[in-house]
Formats: sequence, structure tokens, C-alpha cells
Amino acid sequence: MKDQLAYELARASDRTSESIVPRSDPAAFLAEACLPGNAANPPPTVRPVPEFGAFGLELTQDASVHEAMEAVMRDLRRSTQEHIGRAVHLILDIQDMLRTSMETIHTSQQLIQNSDRVIARARTLGSE
Repeated sequence: MKDQLAYELARASDRTSESIVPRSDPAAFLAEACLPGNAANPPPTVRPVPEFGAFGLELTQDASVHEAMEAVMRDLRRSTQEHIGRAVHLILDIQDMLRTSMETIHTSQQLIQNSDRVIARARTLGSE
């Protein structure tokens, strides 16, 4: 698959496979895809390749750069929404833990006050 992609990139951009930008840098990859072609070789465009994750892209002659960027943006939005959802759940869990801690502290304070009263009463009874 990588060899096929490298071949397609080189063919579409009319360059050798050594000049192909690696997919680990999506911005550079998109910039590479947007370079103008020549009359015999129309400008290459990009389409998402789901098996390569959010930034898996492939140069093609039949998809528009706009469509590819929309697909990448959809993936980023979905990923961002998932991260925000996880963050909200973590915040809610932390709130629950803090609420439980506050209740425990309150109960502890009541026990301390009760034990202070018991001690004071025992001293009063002991001194009589």
C-alpha cells in the first residue's frame, strides 16, 4: 500500500518518490497536494484514507482538495468532541470525589465536636 501510494504521489506530482512529503506531517502533505500540475497531468487532489487514521491521506485525480480538507476537519471535530466528552466526564468524577471528601470532612468535624463535648462532660463529672 505504501509503495502504491508513493508511486501515485510521484506520478501525480510529476516528481520522483524521494521528494514526497511523509504523511506524518499533514499540513506539508496537503501543501504538496495543492501544488499545480501541468497540462498533461492535472493538479493532484487529496482524499482521506480511513485505515491510516485521521491524517491518512492519498493523492488522487478524482477528489477535490476541498473535500479532503472537509474530511480531515470532520475527523478533527469528532476527535475533539470525544476528548471534550472525556474531559467533562473526568470533571464530573472529580466533582463527585470532592463532594464525597467534603461530606467526609463535615462528618469528621461533627465527630470531633461530639468527642470534645464528651470529654468536657467527662471532666465536669470527674471534678464533681
